[in-house]
Amino acid sequence: MDQLKTAIREKGIAVEELCQYSYDTNRNQTDIKNTKTGEDQTYVYDAENRLSQVSMTKDGKTAVIQQNIYNGEGQRIQKVDGDETTNYYYQNGVVAYTTDANGEQNSQNLIGTDGNVLATERFQQNATQYYLYNKDIQESTSSLVKEDGSADATYQYTDFGETTIQGDDQAKNEVCYTGGIYDQSTGLYYLNARYYNPEDGRFMTEDSYRGEIMNPETGHLYVYCANNPVNYVDPSGHFAAAMYTVIKLVLVGGAVAYVSYSSWKNHSSKTKYAGRKIISKTKVSVWLTAGVVDRIIYSKSKKKSNTKKKKESKKVKKKERQIFQVGHMDLDQKKGKVEMSMQLGK
Repeated sequence: MDQLKTAIREKGIAVEELCQYSYDTNRNQTDIKNTKTGEDQTYVYDAENRLSQVSMTKDGKTAVIQQNIYNGEGQRIQKVDGDETTNYYYQNGVVAYTTDANGEQNSQNLIGTDGNVLATERFQQNATQYYLYNKDIQESTSSLVKEDGSADATYQYTDFGETTIQGDDQAKNEVCYTGGIYDQSTGLYYLNARYYNPEDGRFMTEDSYRGEIMNPETGHLYVYCANNPVNYVDPSGHFAAAMYTVIKLVLVGGAVAYVSYSSWKNHSSKTKYAGRKIISKTKVSVWLTAGVVDRIIYSKSKKKSNTKKKKESKKVKKKERQIFQVGHMDLDQKKGKVEMSMQLGK
């Protein structure tokens, strides 16, 4: 039934790992036993076949390394890693902000119209830090840039998404391969409908989407992107999208990202938010060259007459403007609402 039973991982000619897999009656992967290292990772699911707990057994000792809770829409709303709790709040299926076990907000994300996280604000010990995401064409995070332009962390991936993080990673970033949520404690990716194991190139559970008769590759219920992760991505965990479709979305649907900057930046870290509605007023053009934010150019709102533009320009010159700089981004704090126009590399 398309289930992975045994995997041998070699380094050169030597066997580095020998893993055996087990499944429950609902065909969910419940156990990965590494006979070479003696590690045994077990998975427990709720009544809706959603991953609720992950445990690790080694040298006869078992420890729970992750617990998950979901809402009625199947979205993960809480993750417990050891003594660290993260609560997730969504905007159109994308994480808008998070809180800790005490309900204190610890992050706020800036989301584009295509659901892509563009930047994030982190609250750490009464300090606020802003980060920009540099991403590749698959929307995988390549680096996280701080206000001073330095990289907090850089990210590298294999074709199937095995993730290597270099740097301090003070932001504790989770948005990594193709924009999925990376759980470092388990090595799994949370892709909304299902969890994905990049080391095996397989999902942990069957796809509820049964595929297409005319496309046999979609009939495999565990495989990731029809075994073609170079040309496809699967952000929903249900079906693969061709890269030309993703590029089209970035250039057309994601060409202009509207945000309310005043509501995103000027808020109390102790205030709970239920997500922000994306709106447009003034615009800031963000030019992306090779996936790196290069510069921002201020411009006026659309559909303004030349006369009105001149009058407004004079008024603006008389006013003192406060400029807030985030990495390579200069945002007009006085204007408040901004529109970000993203153009991929020249």
